[in-house]
Amino acid sequence: MDKLERYLDQVCRGIAGPRSLRQHVRRELREHLLDAAAERQAGGLPPDEALDRAIEDFGGPEQVRAELEATHGHRLMAVVIDKAMQWKENTMKAKWLWSSWAHLALAGILAIECVFLTGTFVFIAPKFKQMWQEGWINMEGYGPLMSSALTLFGWADWIREHCWWLFISTAVIWALFEWRSRGEQKPFIRLAAMGSAALLLMAGIIWTFAAITLPMIVSMPNLAMLRPDQVVAHKTATIDKSIAATEQAMANKDWPTIEDNLRDASHAADTLAKMGSAAPMILSLHDQPKVEALRTQLTAASLALRSAELASRAKNSARMESAMKEFHEAYGKAAIPTTQPATMPAK
Repeated sequence: MDKLERYLDQVCRGIAGPRSLRQHVRRELREHLLDAAAERQAGGLPPDEALDRAIEDFGGPEQVRAELEATHGHRLMAVVIDKAMQWKENTMKAKWLWSSWAHLALAGILAIECVFLTGTFVFIAPKFKQMWQEGWINMEGYGPLMSSALTLFGWADWIREHCWWLFISTAVIWALFEWRSRGEQKPFIRLAAMGSAALLLMAGIIWTFAAITLPMIVSMPNLAMLRPDQVVAHKTATIDKSIAATEQAMANKDWPTIEDNLRDASHAADTLAKMGSAAPMILSLHDQPKVEALRTQLTAASLALRSAELASRAKNSARMESAMKEFHEAYGKAAIPTTQPATMPAK
């Protein structure tokens, strides 16, 4: 049997094609050779000699291989072509699935970025600009941040005015690309364009976030030092200016101008009505000299406390006593009533 297997190895080793075809040919050859050896053994030959005679009559390995390739050549070519088509189909299916997922993922990212930027430019940027104009955001000493924020306001206004033209232009360019492009590289060009757009929008989001967030963070400690009388004066000036412009526009029936000025006046009046310090500030406008004198005393008291703090660090008792004396004099002239600290309501 070892001789038979070696003979089959020599014949089948050189046959091209898939492994299943070689195994099929090997099984057929084995059956034919075993049948021939059985016939010769039935004629009186010993088993080994009968197998040798059958192999000898069958022919040499090269001859048998040539005859098999001539007999099975058309079948082999069909098998090879079928396997190639299966591989191509599986490859194209996988390529289509991954390409579709990449397009959908990029489209989703672009949609989210567009929604975020649109919401920022339409709702957040105007509020930020209004806070800056009213003095709630003070960027003195932070020129680059303020310059970036002002540039953002300009872009936000431009985008709000031309948003529909931008959308239509993008749609037209995309439609022309899909219509005119016919090359094999079209999916890769589309993915590259979408990826580049997503990268640019992400850079815009980072810039917008920094231009809005950083000035607010920097200005947050200064909100407590914002003078209420300046805010009240700004709001009352806005009301007076808007009402005057409204009455002038009423004579010409300029309804868009009327609407804009009434909106500004209404917003300023609503702020004054809800602002806790607005009413006391309005009452104190008639006693402005007293208010300025009180501010002077509070400034002096603050400077005295700062001197006392420095003296305590230096462990200088004389300077400490002098600074505390100055504080009591300035704070006493302010005549501030003693109040109990507010407590949090019980849960």
